[in-house]
Amino acid sequence: MKWRLLVLVILFAVDRSITRLLLNYKSPSGRSADFLFTPVINRDVAFSLHGPAWTQQLIVPVIFFICLLLIGYTISRYRMSGPDFACWGLITIGALSNLFDRLLYSGVVD
Repeated sequence: MKWRLLVLVILFAVDRSITRLLLNYKSPSGRSADFLFTPVINRDVAFSLHGPAWTQQLIVPVIFFICLLLIGYTISRYRMSGPDFACWGLITIGALSNLFDRLLYSGVVD
């Protein structure tokens, strides 16, 4: 059963690695990326919706609190050996990754 938790940790590490790779990649042409897309740091609240300046200071503590709730619920799903552990685990990984992005880059990498 511990392998399920290990899979989530590996997925989180892969997500963080891909984010770092996309942000730091320099192509031989000198441009930041030659992919089909260019990573952008979304400094707005959600879905690129602009908000007042004070929302930027409020959003990180709110996301942190939500992450704590998600972690607690995901752990409870893990202990109950329910099939929904994987779903809640992926949601938690996404929330934690967004929190890390906000702390490291002052926005979410899109």
